[in-house]
Amino acid sequence: MSTALSDFLVKYGPKAGSAGPGLMVREVFGAEPDDWQDELLSAYGGSERQISVESCHGPGKTAVLSWCIWHQMLTRFPQRTSCTAPTGGQMENALLPEVKSWGRRMPEALQALFDVKTDRIVLIANPDDSFASFRTARPETPEALAGAHAPWILLIADEASGVPGPIFESALGSMTGSMATIILAGNPVRSSGFFFNSQHGEAASRWKRIHVTAHAGPHCGDGSYVSNRVSKEFADMIREEYGEESNPYRVRVLGRPPKTDEDAIIPFEWVEAARERDVKPNVTAAVVWGVDVARSGGDLSAVAKRQGNALIEPIKTWAALNDIMLVVGVVKAEWDKTPEIEKPAEILVDVIGLGAGVADRLVELGLPARGINVSETPALDTSRFRNLKTELWYAARDWFGKRDCVIPKDEKFQQEITAQKYQIIDSSGKITALPKDKMRQHIHPRRSPDRADAFVLTFASNAATAIHGKWAWKTPIKRNLKSIV
Repeated sequence: MSTALSDFLVKYGPKAGSAGPGLMVREVFGAEPDDWQDELLSAYGGSERQISVESCHGPGKTAVLSWCIWHQMLTRFPQRTSCTAPTGGQMENALLPEVKSWGRRMPEALQALFDVKTDRIVLIANPDDSFASFRTARPETPEALAGAHAPWILLIADEASGVPGPIFESALGSMTGSMATIILAGNPVRSSGFFFNSQHGEAASRWKRIHVTAHAGPHCGDGSYVSNRVSKEFADMIREEYGEESNPYRVRVLGRPPKTDEDAIIPFEWVEAARERDVKPNVTAAVVWGVDVARSGGDLSAVAKRQGNALIEPIKTWAALNDIMLVVGVVKAEWDKTPEIEKPAEILVDVIGLGAGVADRLVELGLPARGINVSETPALDTSRFRNLKTELWYAARDWFGKRDCVIPKDEKFQQEITAQKYQIIDSSGKITALPKDKMRQHIHPRRSPDRADAFVLTFASNAATAIHGKWAWKTPIKRNLKSIV
């Protein structure tokens, strides 16, 4: 061993203990860790073997994970580092580029020791005994953190809330050695699972827990850190848009798990998981549009486009379009600019209020529009649901619950779709989704769940078919009920 390498290991390696990683970050990378990052580095370099970091959005989490990976590669031998994330996007666009970026900041002599590949970093002199691997976590391939056996082991799960349970169960086989360390980090988007339990469950006492928030307050508690990297403008925007009691504010700003409302139809964590899920849309399925027409000045008209298991683009909304012809014009413009192969098989329009006129005019223009009155009786299960609206909401719940769907990132849609609540209205035990006027208090006093309602309408085709049988699409669906929800 050269004198230079020996001095490097003495200064930063195992003999340096908990001080080694932080010192290396400052002197090799020229970075100054935040207080919470320093605590994580000290825990990793010291005697802690199970570390869990529950954080807000954007506190520098990926950077500190990268520092740990490079410290492991530079100061431990033989060693194996296994890194995973719940999606290819998180791995390929966040963690792996960050690791490579910090590697390029090392002195050239240190860079020359390693071969940086697409999904792997190896020590050139001994690639079999010192490497870091990067693999996306998928339930069908639970070995993302498994099979790592060496005197020094480092397992890292980025955005750990989204990593499936079987991945962690498989990883436990690598944690038998006294020098094996696992670090979980991420936004706490679930109120259950391995990551949640490491912070709040029965196993929490066995973990070194770190909490990072973007806003000081009673939720912090002892040992919480307030990040100085998250802008006040971001925290204020989330608070003003969704409210301090909302799940987006809890998760993105406070760094705390979402509330589990027992009366919510669709759980927050189901929708969160669908935002970046690595699944391909079913291109053989028909495209269906749902159109919710604004009923008052504060509402929005909205168009949702779904193809099988995918909401294929962010839901479009238009303000103050409470004129039938204006709404028709917007929908027709969307139709005209859509390539023929992507045009919808059906356009399902809520006909309550101005929607009836919109549906009629779209049919006159030759578009495959159908009017849907969500206040009518359920199509498939009259014993369970009070009306068609509730049945459609539970069809949407089933769609998310299958965990094979994907949606774009859209905080407003996520807030609306997870805010919808139900109640049991009488001794019959039938379920009803709360009407729009009551739902405003759960979203915003002046706003309606228009995006969510447009999305839910995309499930109305099967319901209408069950009621009325097969028909030519130009044949209007007759609605007889007068009640409005």
